Amino acid sequence: MGLVSCAAGATVLREGEGARSLHMLLLEGEVQIEMHGIDAGEELPLAVLGPGGIIGEMWLLDGTPRSAPCTALSAVTAAALTRKGLELLIEQQPRTAAKLPLGVARRLADRLRGMGQHVHRYANLMASTSSRFGDGP
Repeated sequence: MGLVSCAAGATVLREGEGARSLHMLLLEGEVQIEMHGIDAGEELPLAVLGPGGIIGEMWLLDGTPRSAPCTALSAVTAAALTRKGLELLIEQQPRTAAKLPLGVARRLADRLRGMGQHVHRYANLMASTSSRFGDGP
């Protein structure tokens, strides 16, 4: 792993990146994960991660291009692992490398549970709003 630094406001990871992708463990600072809004150029925040947070973990598991951009909200320092670094880790430290996907899977499971809670709250809000104001326009 190598250290990566980004200034506040910098794009840490771009949507669609693939070949030079990184998996990062945030050591200092905060990163906002975003998604495209309805209007062109509009970015909507999905999550804010701080020290101990992991970004780019889906790439680590499946190698697909980025699905969301990440922006530094403050100066960021992160430990980054490239595809080549991962291959070297597998070759030189297979026991350590074997633990990495399990840790990433746990983080993804936590995020998925959190998203499920958000969807549940949204569905309850929509049902409550619909019953108060009726279903019509």
